Amino acid sequence: MKPITLYIFISIILFGISTFFRKLSLDRLHPYQLQVISGVIHAIFMPLWIYLLHKKGILLYNAVGINYAIICCLIYTVATVLFSFALQDSKNPGVISALISLSPIVTMLLAHFFLNEQFTWIKGLAFALALASVILLSL
Repeated sequence: MKPITLYIFISIILFGISTFFRKLSLDRLHPYQLQVISGVIHAIFMPLWIYLLHKKGILLYNAVGINYAIICCLIYTVATVLFSFALQDSKNPGVISALISLSPIVTMLLAHFFLNEQFTWIKGLAFALALASVILLSL
């Protein structure tokens, strides 16, 4: 098994487990409280990330990369809070999670228009099936 396949597989499992525990926590906490806890966890890991960067010899930062990272984190934070509100108000966390996980459609469109990623018929079929799943899950 290629490392990328393993990374994807483990990520899918971990995101699924994480969403399950997110729903359990949101049954007892406000979404903003969850964000505070998340921020603390990220801060705890910061020394590890700095150490690993230093160990790999990555000491310089690209200014454009930093700007993209800031935009990414701001958008991700808003999306996470909105996802938390949706989960908190839902009796069907599996459906909410499935609908939110369609975000790669947006990524695919952005990559096509801004990164010149090729849009093949297989990707078109995947796009159509994903949209069909939104319609079916919304019924």
